[in-house]
Amino acid sequence: MATRIVFTGDISFSKYFESAWKKTDVLSPEIRQYLRDADFAVANVECPLTDRSIRSERVLNHACSPEAGAFLRENGILYWSLANNHIMDCGAEGLADTIRCAEENGCNDIRFAESVDDIIAEDIEHFEHIGIGAQTRRKPHAR
Repeated sequence: MATRIVFTGDISFSKYFESAWKKTDVLSPEIRQYLRDADFAVANVECPLTDRSIRSERVLNHACSPEAGAFLRENGILYWSLANNHIMDCGAEGLADTIRCAEENGCNDIRFAESVDDIIAEDIEHFEHIGIGAQTRRKPHAR
């Protein structure tokens, strides 16, 4: 049986889209099921999930309520890529809040390792006969 990995594009619920995650119809039933049926659904979470203020001085910045973490989990998106250009828009504290939000929702965050020594072999997920080349920190909750 093949392993099915689904990658989304950027997901951000900031500014104009800040309440989109609260709408029941923001994703069609077919898309919701497609994500939930994947062995791994990975989203690029393009902003910190935090209540902190934006600290970046760039023109375009993003931040979203940590409550959106439940939306990701409920839709089967259990792997959050945090390696993007907006994750630090609320500083190191905003990143820490996002990591905590992933943990509280039973999700895994995917971020860069500062060195090869930071990657722990036991933390690499193995499914059947294949290894997935991403370090994870915990097992996701059952879908």
